[in-house]
Amino acid sequence: MNFSCTQQDLISALSTVLKSTSKKPSPFQQYIYIEATQYNVRLICSTSDNTLICTLPAQIHEPGTVLVPTSIFRDIISKLPDVTVNIVVNEKCLMNVNYTNMKYSIQCISASSYSFLDDIDGQISFDIKTEDIRRAVSQTYFTASLQETRPILTGIFFKCDNGSLDLVTTDGSRVSVKTLKLNNNVSFESVIPARFLHDALNSSFINAEITNISINDKYMKLSMGNTTVITGVLSGKYINYKSIIPTDASTVMICNRNEFLNIIERAFLLADEDLYTVRFDVNYSKLFVSSNSVQGEAFEEIYVQTSGNPVTIALNSKSFIEILRNIDYEQLVFEFTTGTRICKIKPLEADDIIYLISPIRI
Repeated sequence: MNFSCTQQDLISALSTVLKSTSKKPSPFQQYIYIEATQYNVRLICSTSDNTLICTLPAQIHEPGTVLVPTSIFRDIISKLPDVTVNIVVNEKCLMNVNYTNMKYSIQCISASSYSFLDDIDGQISFDIKTEDIRRAVSQTYFTASLQETRPILTGIFFKCDNGSLDLVTTDGSRVSVKTLKLNNNVSFESVIPARFLHDALNSSFINAEITNISINDKYMKLSMGNTTVITGVLSGKYINYKSIIPTDASTVMICNRNEFLNIIERAFLLADEDLYTVRFDVNYSKLFVSSNSVQGEAFEEIYVQTSGNPVTIALNSKSFIEILRNIDYEQLVFEFTTGTRICKIKPLEADDIIYLISPIRI
């Protein structure tokens, strides 16, 4: 195998495919599969649950395949300047990384017995703007559970009815629901590992404006130009999220996101370290925010738009802050029923996303 490519293309592709690495990799998962075809180079990392494939432009002198040790290859390439490098692998699987008066040799292994999933038989297929799916995942993934005791809740629930696609996550105390409109009247349900999908989509190497998504009972495949992501579907039945979304409110508050976020971040500094409790009193165009702990007390008052009855509610400020940081709208609407029931958060300017957060009893 012999090819030449830029260091920048190579390190970008490396950084992307390495997002598939599992916490306890098998011997093969400690290697990156490199394939030089007649036209380009493919870098592939695969686990039992997912596969990431990046295709980069290169000048091919001799096609071939090899498995290169992940850690040392990444470290060497990342330390090189942004130049064109030449990579040669001989019949003994010794790789030489060359540039001008520099040469690094890495002992690789044969790729003859390496196998991976690079395609699926999609029962459902549709196109979506890459930026739309990337933004939707970013706005929802963080409220997926981190607890492996209920694996289904560590995923993003894709629920599509006649082209109306909801992306849903919950960790038990919070819920995120993002709605996208597709051009296809497709219907399906699937749960995909949330953090893997977010990490895979959050790559500067992806160059496609349109993403094709294919789904079957076991896998989801996202084809994005030079990058392909295949991930296993989580098994199990997801919660009936629509049944817990409040349909009415006795109190409504509208305020500026940045101003509110800054206040809560300050109150968080003096909140208790167990539940990070911050208290909110909504009372006739005023919002009172307070917290206290052994370290001290915090209190702030701001003017807001309100309607309905006064309400007092306490929330986990750490969880609440994370929601506010991920809403990229200026004005937010907060809907309350009572101080002991779920708070609903949505943008004033849009109706495509809502968040729910459960209160803390005080």
